[in-house]
Amino acid sequence: SPVRLARRPRRWPRFLTITDTLSPRILADPGAWVGALLRHARLPLAAASILSLLSYLVVGLIPAVLGEVVDTGLTHGLTARLLPGLAALAGLGLLGAVVGSLAEMFSMGAWACGWQPSGRGAAHRLGEHPRAVTRAMAGGDVVSTVTADADAIGDLMYFISNVIASLIVTLVVGALMVRMDVGLGLLVLLGVPVVLILIAALIKPLNRRMSHQREEQGRLTTVTTDVVAGLRILRGIGGEAVYSARYAEASARVRDAGIKVASTQALLAAIRAGAPMILTAVVVGATASAALGGRLSAGEFVTFYGYTTFLIWPMGALADLMQFMTRAWVGAKKVARIAATAPLVDDGAVDPDARLDPGGDLVDAATGVRLRGGAMTGLVCARPGASAALAERLGRPDDGAAVTLGGTDLRRVPVEKVRRTI
Repeated sequence: SPVRLARRPRRWPRFLTITDTLSPRILADPGAWVGALLRHARLPLAAASILSLLSYLVVGLIPAVLGEVVDTGLTHGLTARLLPGLAALAGLGLLGAVVGSLAEMFSMGAWACGWQPSGRGAAHRLGEHPRAVTRAMAGGDVVSTVTADADAIGDLMYFISNVIASLIVTLVVGALMVRMDVGLGLLVLLGVPVVLILIAALIKPLNRRMSHQREEQGRLTTVTTDVVAGLRILRGIGGEAVYSARYAEASARVRDAGIKVASTQALLAAIRAGAPMILTAVVVGATASAALGGRLSAGEFVTFYGYTTFLIWPMGALADLMQFMTRAWVGAKKVARIAATAPLVDDGAVDPDARLDPGGDLVDAATGVRLRGGAMTGLVCARPGASAALAERLGRPDDGAAVTLGGTDLRRVPVEKVRRTI
């Protein structure tokens, strides 16, 4: 029998549940779309931000408790005086684990609030106006938008709460460090913005290169979807070699664009990892000098060192935000482009009182084909593309085709009624 590893809730929290309704509907402006997603995710974002802040603060208290243990408990050796401090450290570790788990759950809820409307909204728009969307964007680009771009937007929503908590905890820990020693505290507080400025300088070229890579990836996906659609024809005319050459060329462009992105990301990672380490080394050296000079006790030295190394964590989160923002902005522009696609049908000039006779004859004016009402008709054509185009025209995919049902021009009837009838 299967082993039950965890209790499954009878009902998941609403923010972790996939719903049938689209809320909010995708917007044609990327900035407005991101703003709508932030409002949509405000509750899980607020909860995740508060819990992430508590998690950071719990971890930030560990250096203070450890310094107190060094200054008070160890002066008497390994005695029972150490027990309260050790118990406090264990309690902080346990509390941090619980709060961090809750923060992760709400952060995943925020991710879902960004990913679900973006991916499903773009897919629904494609379902409503498939010809219009695929005319404005390549099929592969649309597939990448629904999958990869929606996920990038969700990643940003997931990370925002972490960044909010990082900003607040950096200010709190900085204030505690200034309170211990003004000079050393200011050294840290002034060093953090310098590190972030160095990282921000790489965002513009990273954004440009990631956008270029995303375009090339969309073209490569289009080549792939094209061959899936026309594989039988390709084999019939011996076109596999031509396709392979096209795919190799497109793949090489994606590779070259990816190398450029990787070089920028590598430099960003080097600054993200190296700059905080250099700052930490400078602060630790200054703190050790102060401790040797008698300005700080041994416990205060441990506390200051703990605070400095702890700040690498939130500083890394602030640095990662810039990369997540770049990816999400590229994705939001793609989602907005799908939303901005104008439909090929317009109900502005229809007759709301126009009626359709489901039993009437369906006539395609372009070919003269008449499908008799009440009967099943099979259409045989020497060119399969012609019969497929006829089948598309019968459902009013655009307003360029003249098709009548029972003598009524489908362009005079609301498209919803046409799709419901035919």
